[in-house]
Amino acid sequence: SKFKSMLSNGHVAEGKYYSAENDFVKDKKSVPVATWGAGYISLLSYYKHVEKKDSVILQSNTMRGVYTSSNFMGMKVIVAGSSSKPGFLSMDYNETKELIEDIENNNNLNKCVLVYSIIGGFLSKDYFRIEELCKNKNIPIIVDMAHGHYLDEIINSDYPDLVFSFYATKILPTGEGGLITLSNKDKFEWIKKFLIYDRFDYSLDVGVNL
Repeated sequence: SKFKSMLSNGHVAEGKYYSAENDFVKDKKSVPVATWGAGYISLLSYYKHVEKKDSVILQSNTMRGVYTSSNFMGMKVIVAGSSSKPGFLSMDYNETKELIEDIENNNNLNKCVLVYSIIGGFLSKDYFRIEELCKNKNIPIIVDMAHGHYLDEIINSDYPDLVFSFYATKILPTGEGGLITLSNKDKFEWIKKFLIYDRFDYSLDVGVNL
């Protein structure tokens, strides 16, 4: 119905639906993108150019594309160990806590963003301990929600940035597509401008059509 309305009203480029904030995830602000990778690169761009982050903490068993996208953005990759207990090779709380303490001792904690990948739809209880640790240390979290579309506990949290994938192999498949979901309005507005290479206001130093 939206598609028909866009065509009948001539809003086929940047119409009112591009500005919709809560159509996709209740009480959140969401931006559709071409792929999960496009969403991830957009968030890293925000953290790199606005918050001056230069390092990404990844779990050891995350997908190869998360590593390559981080390297593509010129971010230093710091690897946190994964645990086989309680299951499914999730980011391990104890190893992550120890790693964060080492980074903090070297006075580099303010340069980091942490990326948590939900592997195969399994949500370890360690996630919430890691989220609380990051909140206390003021470390932003990006959660790879490619297999987490149904996890209300994370979706309802105000702290992490979420990136969904709708690729054919995911839980909610459409063949392709992705979604960035945020709670922070300023970040939302920056990413929207970034994704249309800021061709209207010219207030950003960066921008790309993803």
